[in-house]
Order: sequence, then structure tokens, then C-alpha cells
Amino acid sequence: MIAMGSQNGSIYLFRVSRDGFSYKKVNKIRGSQPLTHLDWSMDGNFVQTVTIDFDLLFWDAKSLSPERSPIAMKDVKWLTNNCTVGFLVAGQWSNRYYSTTNTIVATCSRSAAHDMLASGDAEGYLRLFRYPCITPRAEFHESKVYSGMLACVRFLCGDHTLITVGGTDASLMVWDIVEE
Repeated sequence: MIAMGSQNGSIYLFRVSRDGFSYKKVNKIRGSQPLTHLDWSMDGNFVQTVTIDFDLLFWDAKSLSPERSPIAMKDVKWLTNNCTVGFLVAGQWSNRYYSTTNTIVATCSRSAAHDMLASGDAEGYLRLFRYPCITPRAEFHESKVYSGMLACVRFLCGDHTLITVGGTDASLMVWDIVEE
């Protein structure tokens, strides 16, 4: 199953077959705000999304309805953590060590080993945190890599490499993660 979030707020669910060569739309979860990020739960029962207004929403993929008790979702294990808002990534927002106070997190990615969080913001900064990142006192490594927004960051297989994409210049950068 694959899920796609849309600007109309809906999540479209597709069944994948023929080794990824065939997709069939099987369901639609109706939302009302444009979506920016999406993650599946490990068991495939839930989807979490972030809206353009930075609202974190949870959806039951089986009943195709919103989860009414967000606090009940805090212990759900997520296959990925690309949602920029959430219980385990809150420390990347309003961090006391940031040089500016108005940091807007545009993208994030959790490592496959669940021990690192890469984060990119609207000012072009790339930051690497320990995961989970729950406190505004979380320490991080930082580099100013773009003159504009850092649009996307993702860990590659093995967690030793990061890919970043610039929002205004569309440049793609490859980063090796080395221990100090």
C-alpha cells in the first residue's frame, strides 16, 4: 500500500502490484487542509500527516477516518519520521541554541537506526540531532548550506549519507556523516 497526501487535504491510498509496476487507487481519506508531510505506522494501521498550518493529524487507514484521540497515538511506532511536527521531534522547534527565534522547520528525516534526526529549515540550515529529539535544549550539529529554504532532507540506506535539496535554487547535495 502506498499513500499520497494532496493539496486538497485528502490522502489517496493505492495498492501496489507487479513488483511496483502497477498501482490501483483503492481508497481516499478526506481531509480539509493541504498536506505537507506523511508517515505510515509500522503496522500499517495509521497515517500521520502535517498540514500547511503545521497541524499534526492522525488517521485510521482501515476505517478511513481521523483519529479522535491524538494522545493515544503518542506511543505508535512509525515506519519513517518525515513529519516535521510530533511528539518525538518537538526539540527541533524553538530550540534554545538556535541563533534566530523564528525558525520554521521545513523538512526532517529520522535515520533507519532510530538514533539521528536530520532537520532543514526555511533559512537554509541543516541540523543533525540525536533521536528522539524532545527537548528545546537538544544539542545539534549545524551547517548553513543554502541561501534560501532547505526543501528536503533524507537519510540514505545505511544512515551514513544524507541527501538535501534546496527550495529556491533546486540544488542537490550529498553529505557523508562521519564521527568526530
